[in-house]
Amino acid sequence: MARGDGRGAGSAAASGVIALLRGVLGTLSAALLLAGGLAVATAAGLAALALSGERVALPAPAVAWVEARLAALLGQGGTLRLGGLDLWLGEDHLPRVALRGVALSGAGGAGRADLPELEVGLLPAALLRGELRPETVRLEGASATVTRRADGSLGLAFLAGGTGGLNASGTLTDILDAVDRMLALAPLAGIGRIEAGGLTLVFDDQTTGRAWRLVDGSLALTQDRRETTIALSFALAAPDGGTPAQAQLWFRTAKGSPEAVLFAEVARIDAAELAAEVPALAALGLVDAPVSAAFRGAVDARGALGAVWGRLMIGPGELRPRRDLEPVPFERAVAEFSYVPGLDRVDLAEFAVDSRILRLRGTGWADPERAGGGAPAGLVAQLRLSE
Repeated sequence: MARGDGRGAGSAAASGVIALLRGVLGTLSAALLLAGGLAVATAAGLAALALSGERVALPAPAVAWVEARLAALLGQGGTLRLGGLDLWLGEDHLPRVALRGVALSGAGGAGRADLPELEVGLLPAALLRGELRPETVRLEGASATVTRRADGSLGLAFLAGGTGGLNASGTLTDILDAVDRMLALAPLAGIGRIEAGGLTLVFDDQTTGRAWRLVDGSLALTQDRRETTIALSFALAAPDGGTPAQAQLWFRTAKGSPEAVLFAEVARIDAAELAAEVPALAALGLVDAPVSAAFRGAVDARGALGAVWGRLMIGPGELRPRRDLEPVPFERAVAEFSYVPGLDRVDLAEFAVDSRILRLRGTGWADPERAGGGAPAGLVAQLRLSE
């Protein structure tokens, strides 16, 4: 383990993982010389890697030297441990560098972040000019925490704590703005694609007192000068050990503007859980059934969330319109809806319910009845039946 010398290393946003990326690019050339003259900055070096098709591990003295140089960048008593450093030519023909077994922590061990692997893909043309310019970055085994506070505001911590990374809070627009600012920092500004595999996400919802641990996640972030696109996917283990629920999120946001387009899909999630997290679907709190759903929404130039469109596929299960009534079993239900934030009403453009005792088709609207907020105690609906 190497320890920082305690000197400042710039702003907090540039510490931790971002400083690590900068340090990799700034120290790699010298590390290669220590490794015995493996010159990936030459055409001959690239050819050798291409012919081998395998990773080349730097020897321990080179790894220790790189570890010490990178730890010095952390400053403020931060520590870094580096398990290994590999070089190879990827299938996309990008020269790649992988830091294995990376452990970062702040002063006194606070804010620890462990990364099984941090991989950087380098631009070949720049490498031949003697420049180390990253084109892609991939993290393995990273973690993040999303908090919805009692006042409805959001908090995001990704590789955060005493190690830098990203800490942001506020509205969804504030979070996306914080990501925008982070991506404007060198060397992230020049990276076209950032990926993360084996991602773990903890969602702490303080408005409902619920917390979820989402696992086996993946992230793909692509960017150019005009916009940033983020795709996320996770699995949520079923309480009964059954097939895990799945969730996918997709954002596209314009740089320098709060405007964004959002898509989300979930599969096999419990209706009551979805109702607790999505205000537009509060009425699902009266349903006991698995749900698959797709959503689409947008944030305008003022940062306001507009109407949300969605499609639900529910069942089999039971509808419990009132607690003092017998539940109504059904085999399958489908609904297309829209919801405007601030109006506690769901407009049903189309719905269909199939059961052994009846079939319904139609349109309408639904207002959840609430007792002091939270989950609905009942449902008021007006439906126009066509079948």
